[in-house]
Amino acid sequence: MTDDGQTEKAASEGTSVSPCSIPAICAAWLTENGYDGLCDPTMECGCSVIDLMPCDSPGLNTCVPAHKELQDDGDWLMFPGKSNERLTSALRE
Repeated sequence: MTDDGQTEKAASEGTSVSPCSIPAICAAWLTENGYDGLCDPTMECGCSVIDLMPCDSPGLNTCVPAHKELQDDGDWLMFPGKSNERLTSALRE
């Protein structure tokens, strides 16, 4: 089932969409709350809000909000929680 690009639109605009698919609703919430996507620390897997839940059976019980970090090899990986930069910024507000 597709959401006709609503997930990407919500992520890029930071807006809520309703009614939508679960990935679209999650993408909107993640974006509005300063996250880059989801990750499942038990499986070392992650996805960004632009391509949320591409797997056939997302770990709804184990996936958590995540941030992305650029690695030395040029690859992006997802890690649980918000980045330290975002946490520091939020504390200043």
